[in-house]
Amino acid sequence: MTPKVLSKELQELEDNLLISWTVNNTKPVTVSYTPTQYMEEILPVIDALLNFGLKHRQKIKEK
Repeated sequence: MTPKVLSKELQELEDNLLISWTVNNTKPVTVSYTPTQYMEEILPVIDALLNFGLKHRQKIKEK
């Protein structure tokens, strides 16, 4: 993933209130990202989709 693509994806997550960011007082300046409450609520859904995909892929490989 290029830095440009990463930046775009992080901006979209922030726009959708899924992450927040904090500028750290470091040299060089760094930024920390943390999940919001909305992200915490959606994580079980993402996990369920991931598990479904992994099981489905395994069934395809077994064919």
